Amino acid sequence: MNRLLIVVVLGLFGLVASDVIITLPRCEKGQVQCLVDPCRGSTCPGSPEAVCRSNYCGGCNAVWTDTNGNYVDCSVCTGALVNCLRNPCEGARCEGNSNTVCIANYCNGCNTLWIDRTTGRNVTASCKP
Repeated sequence: MNRLLIVVVLGLFGLVASDVIITLPRCEKGQVQCLVDPCRGSTCPGSPEAVCRSNYCGGCNAVWTDTNGNYVDCSVCTGALVNCLRNPCEGARCEGNSNTVCIANYCNGCNTLWIDRTTGRNVTASCKP
């Protein structure tokens, strides 16, 4: 396992607000070189407090996490947020891809969003129902 130290820097004077250590799985897809940092110009409108980290496994990926290192959903809900009786991720599995983490999405229903642990990409469409 690789370890990555993230330091959140605030202001012009480089004040350190917090640091988070995230354990990353090995990159089976191969590291790539990008002309531009994937986080440069990337935004997370659904979670403005999220932290971006560049991930070069299999592509130039901007991966968004909270300050505890948990993946966040950057999409903005244009519908109604739903109150569910239980977390939709409880007991859920992404069939066909065991290297995923589930994020609960309450936009227009009790939905699951699946993120590849290695690349940080949304792989919900590839999960078999």
